[in-house]
Amino acid sequence: MSLRSWGLVPALVLALTAVPARAAVRAWLDANDVAPGDTIELTLEYDGQASGQPDLTPLARDFEVLDSSSSTSIEIVNGRTTERTRLTVSLSPKRAGRLTIPPLTWDGEQSPALLLRVDAASRGSAAQARPVFLETEVDPKQPYVQAAVRVTLRLYTRQALYGPRIAFDSTPGALVRQIGSDEQGSVERGGEAYEVLTRRYLLFPQRSGSLTVPGPVLSAQVPTGRGRTSAWGGDPFAGVFGSSPLLGGFIATARPVRVQGDPITLDVRPRPAAATGSDWLPAREVTLHGDWHPAALQAAVGDPVSVDLSLQAEGLTAAQLPDLSQLLALPPGLKSYPDAPKLSDTPRDDTILGMRNQSIAFIADQPGHFSLPALRVRWWDTRANEPREATLPARELVVLPATGMSANRLANVAPPPPEATAGQAGAAELRSRPGHARGPPWAWVSAALTAAWAATLAAWLRLRRRLASAAAPRPSAAEPRGPVVHSAARSRAGFRQACERHDAPAARRELLAWVRAAWPEPVPPGLNALARRVEDPHLAGWIRELDRACYAGADWHGEALAAALTELPLPRPESTDGGAAGPKIAPLYPQIDASRAGYV
Repeated sequence: MSLRSWGLVPALVLALTAVPARAAVRAWLDANDVAPGDTIELTLEYDGQASGQPDLTPLARDFEVLDSSSSTSIEIVNGRTTERTRLTVSLSPKRAGRLTIPPLTWDGEQSPALLLRVDAASRGSAAQARPVFLETEVDPKQPYVQAAVRVTLRLYTRQALYGPRIAFDSTPGALVRQIGSDEQGSVERGGEAYEVLTRRYLLFPQRSGSLTVPGPVLSAQVPTGRGRTSAWGGDPFAGVFGSSPLLGGFIATARPVRVQGDPITLDVRPRPAAATGSDWLPAREVTLHGDWHPAALQAAVGDPVSVDLSLQAEGLTAAQLPDLSQLLALPPGLKSYPDAPKLSDTPRDDTILGMRNQSIAFIADQPGHFSLPALRVRWWDTRANEPREATLPARELVVLPATGMSANRLANVAPPPPEATAGQAGAAELRSRPGHARGPPWAWVSAALTAAWAATLAAWLRLRRRLASAAAPRPSAAEPRGPVVHSAARSRAGFRQACERHDAPAARRELLAWVRAAWPEPVPPGLNALARRVEDPHLAGWIRELDRACYAGADWHGEALAAALTELPLPRPESTDGGAAGPKIAPLYPQIDASRAGYV
């Protein structure tokens, strides 16, 4: 061997010592025997510099991954560098029994398989020994479908919980709803003192038969080392169901804990054959009340009579209660106009009280006596297992003729001038006297003059209507065209209801329909034209305000307009020049002196 070859030996030795040993992955658990609901920590350690994270997917079969953290350490001993990467994973077993943590791959290397025993047989004693556990009580265990099941949850802990949350969610087969407020207390179990948090739920099964609902789940952090505790460490429920607490100090180490309550198994009974009615209402108690306005149940045609209905059910939510307006069977000639219902739920002891308040207005389009049948709500008594019925008694509604109907008809007929009335009355008196079958010639002259005056009046009215129709503005695209088929009484009632709801478009529509049904031709095509034909300037201003609210889309309150417009005033004709008075028309015939015409 040459000297040159011997010179390569030190370099070869250095190169060999620089090559690290073959990488390996080690794994171990912090406990090999746990109770159901406990969490465990799996630690993986990789020799060397890891280029990524291990594949944890195989754990999903039997475990839930709650949290993970990693760290890297480097050691230099006698010039030799050793690097290790460590990953700690918090796991929650999904089931009891003997579970296997399968080999996990990390940078091409695999960890060894590990065995874990989750002992369900010792759950009773383990629950008392464990620092945190859940208990649930269920009543009844054989409910009717859609009936309330009371679930009482108790959380026991003898150590501080940081950021705890309890999840008990609805499933496709059951709706879950929390009721009431949490209660805190303390109790001794197995010689250990526990703080207890009690929370109540209602569960509504949505199908009959055997039903299993996953139990509630607690997620929190618990301290695992010594050090300064947080300012809230003395209260195990500090920050419950909120965001993570703002710690006043720090915890040396903490680990997540996940505790699951027992599954809830129910034998759900179907709706019994004895339950009648269109709605299925399984409840403890159902009451129905009604207040009538006016109490005498007497109104005029077009005026509403309303009833305020209140339906309450103990053990049902308001969303489960039926629409009362659909249960009414009204006689012909009577229409109902229900308002939007008001729904509310109120906790009551260990259950819930659902309330549905709804107002319904009734309007008749003709006078007469109307029999309002009894309103019946059929429900099922879950305590007595019997069908029951809540009833609102039948009532008799008396509808009188509308006071404005005759006035509206008179408004459509123009009254004759006093001279014509006197002439017609005189002619009738002459014809009724005995011995005047033929009468003197001047009587025939008087009758002829009366007929001529009537013809003149008719011609004047036709000419006036043609001139007013020509002067009326054409309706715009935004204003309704053509007649609206409504009675004046119905449109008046609809207008007042729209004012009460502050519904500007509906108030505009019903007001114009009211005017079309009540006023003579020509009718105003829009609200501005209507305001010009109203004598009262204040009323005209409210009408224009309604028109602006409709076109601007602004908020509008209808109390003032409803108070000012209880009845339609007599219209004043529109003028061609925008004035209040109509055009002056010269009389076709001069005024006739009654004394010269032979009137007596």
